[in-house]
Amino acid sequence: MPFERGFKTRCENISESIRRDMGLRPSEPLPMEELARYLNVRLLEPRAIPGMSEFSLRTLLQDDTGDWSALTISENGTVLVIYNPQHSIRRRSSDLAHEFSHLILRHAPSTMMFAPDGTWTLRSFNDQQEDEASWLSGCLLLPRPAVFHIAKRVRDPEQAASMYVVSTQLLRYRTNTTGVSRQLGAGR
Repeated sequence: MPFERGFKTRCENISESIRRDMGLRPSEPLPMEELARYLNVRLLEPRAIPGMSEFSLRTLLQDDTGDWSALTISENGTVLVIYNPQHSIRRRSSDLAHEFSHLILRHAPSTMMFAPDGTWTLRSFNDQQEDEASWLSGCLLLPRPAVFHIAKRVRDPEQAASMYVVSTQLLRYRTNTTGVSRQLGAGR
């Protein structure tokens, strides 16, 4: 789905503005726990939710751990992001950046629909909002200045991915989509 004109530039600017507000350089990694504090978001894993049954915890953290990543709940001005602690640190970083992107972009929350007996739920899904959150999360994790810095100074993609707490796939994707690979290729 195509983005509104100027959206990608806006995302880069948002990432740079957030880093500046937090006292970080444009090329520095942005720790998701610090971004949560900046956004006034409370991070929780399921074990920290009062009243969670053993059955629910077993379902979320053992039986169906691959079926969910993170979710945002907002009520009365309090914002909680519940994340899956079973995912790798890099995956969690991506999951949190995605949830934070929905908040930063002020996306409308999904609608939850429950069966009358409570045995199943469905939620609405907005492709445009999901695509926008995915793009902004990539900019938050690896803004163009960081990608440029990595390409110029860090030779090992695995080392760079570890420093920025991202997957090597995201690093490769951002290197290609930001034009950094073309820019540096032309200069050589």
